[in-house]
Amino acid sequence: PTDPHPIRIEFFGDEVESLRAFSIADQRSLAPVPVLWAPPCRELLLTPEVRGRAAALMPDAPAAADILARIADGHGVEGM
Repeated sequence: PTDPHPIRIEFFGDEVESLRAFSIADQRSLAPVPVLWAPPCRELLLTPEVRGRAAALMPDAPAAADILARIADGHGVEGM
C-alpha cells in the first residue's frame, strides 16, 4: 500500500517465480522487485481527517450513525 506502483506476483505452481512492479495505466512491467512487504491494509485509512468527517456526518445520516460512530472512534467496520 505504500509503494508508488503495484507489484505483480507470478507463480509457477506453488512457487513464486517473480515479483515485478507494473504500470497501472498499461499493465506493463516496470522493474523487478527483490522483496514484497504486504501488511494488512484497507481501502479507507482511518486518519484523523476521516475520523473527524465521520463524526461530522452522524447528525446528517442517522441510518448510518452506528457505523459512523465506530469509524469516528477509530475502529474499522465492514461496509465502510
